[in-house]
Amino acid sequence: MNVTIRFLHCGDIVVNGDLPFRKSKCPFFKLQHGRKHQVKLPVFAYLIEHPSGLFMIDSGWGADIRKGSKEYLGGVPRHINIGLLEEGQEAAEQLGNLGLHPRNIDYLILTSLDSDHVGGLKRMNAAKHILVSKNEMDNAMSDGKRYDPTLWEGTKITAFEFGKSYFGPWNKAFDLFGDRSVVLTSTPGFTAGATSIELWTGRQYAIFAGDCGFGTPSWMEGILPGYCPDPVKMKGSLLWMKSMAVVPECRGILSTHDTGLAGLRGIELR
Repeated sequence: MNVTIRFLHCGDIVVNGDLPFRKSKCPFFKLQHGRKHQVKLPVFAYLIEHPSGLFMIDSGWGADIRKGSKEYLGGVPRHINIGLLEEGQEAAEQLGNLGLHPRNIDYLILTSLDSDHVGGLKRMNAAKHILVSKNEMDNAMSDGKRYDPTLWEGTKITAFEFGKSYFGPWNKAFDLFGDRSVVLTSTPGFTAGATSIELWTGRQYAIFAGDCGFGTPSWMEGILPGYCPDPVKMKGSLLWMKSMAVVPECRGILSTHDTGLAGLRGIELR
C-alpha cells in the first residue's frame, strides 16, 4: 500500500518565542511581550492520497484573517497571536490549484479546534466527513476565552469518542476503518481533546501530531510549550511521540507548526 502526503502551507502564525518552546518559569505572562520576542511559525494542513480515500488533516487559516488578526481572532488568542495568510494559501484555494474541490475530500480530521486549525473549515464544508474528538468539542464549547465556535458554525462535524486501545500514550484511540491503517489517537496536553493521527501502511508509518509538539525538539528533548493547560499529560504525550519517532519504520512526525518542514512538498509511505 502506497500513501502520498502533501504538505499544505496554509499561512503563518506570529507568536512569542516562549510559546513553542518554553524558556521561562512563568511563560504564560511573557506571551504578550513585544516584537523582539516574537517568532513566525508555519501553519500546515496535510492532504493524504490513501487507498481508502482522500483525507485532510486540519484546515489552516481562513481567508477572512486577511482582513486583520484582531478582527478575526477572539478572546485570548487575539492578544498573543498574529495570523498571516497570503493569496492562494487557504486550504480550499490550494485544493483548487490541484484540480480538487472540498467535496472530493472523504475525511477531514481535526487535531484540535484552535483557530489556526479550523479557520478554513467553512470553505471545506463540502467534505464528506469532518471529524473531531468529543473531548475537544466539549472543551471548546465550554471555553469561550480560547475557542471561537463561529469558525465552525453551520459546519457538519462528527464528534467521535476515544475508546480503550493499545495505541497512543494514554491507551485511548479511535480506529477509523477498524484495520489499524488510520488510527486517531488521544494526545492531550496542549488541548484536552487533542488528536494525533497514526497512518500505517504495514511497512511504514507517519504521525500527524497537531500541536502535540511544535517541532523535533518538543518530543526529542521533552520541551513543553509556553502555554500548556496540562503539563503532566503533555509530558506523557511527548514521551510517547519520541518513542514512535525513533523507530526505523517511522517516516515522520508531522506537526502543525514545524519550521523544519518549510519548503518541503511532502513524503510517501510504502
